[in-house]
Amino acid sequence: MRKPISFLSDNLKLEGVLYSPEARSNLAAAIVLHPHPQFGGSMDNNVVDAVCEQLENFMIALKFNCRGVGGSQGHSTGGKEEGKDVLAAINYLKTNKAVDQKKLVFIGYSWGTFAGLPVTYKNPDIKIVVAISCPVGMWNYNYLRECTKPKLLIVGTHDQFAPLDRITQLFNQLSDPKELYTLQTDHFYMGQEQNMANKVAEFLKTLL
Repeated sequence: MRKPISFLSDNLKLEGVLYSPEARSNLAAAIVLHPHPQFGGSMDNNVVDAVCEQLENFMIALKFNCRGVGGSQGHSTGGKEEGKDVLAAINYLKTNKAVDQKKLVFIGYSWGTFAGLPVTYKNPDIKIVVAISCPVGMWNYNYLRECTKPKLLIVGTHDQFAPLDRITQLFNQLSDPKELYTLQTDHFYMGQEQNMANKVAEFLKTLL
């Protein structure tokens, strides 16, 4: 079941879509954050959609456009202010009576990890983080060493922006529980969306 929704962040109205199973309560819920808007990234991305469609079978998934993207109000700041949008999305999920407040997850893809992980890796509301193709070639993710939550890192073996050797180096520095999953693909997962989404669902099912 999919429903268009909106919520406020800094008094900006942001648009989103809520994916959920039919008529259930006490559901885990995930925020799924899109890639870089300055390069065409939005909530209507192939990776974001694949993850939401897979999670919809057993939990709630919220995808949304950050400020200045699509029909969301405001202006994109390249990641400087979008963390506030992620926090607003968390608060939105916390008002949903079908959501189990103890089972909130953050999932970021590409730039979505850059914008979202800094405000979720220590956030007590978020219990698990999933990072798909962290662009370690562009930004520093060393702060994740402090993350004690269960974490899944996914990367393509030919990723142009998240080189496998750099991702592996980062992964080795992280604390348990953690898992690294690789796919024979590049940064954009064309043709591998389902395998990637299946892994996300499998990881979350074992923990939620």
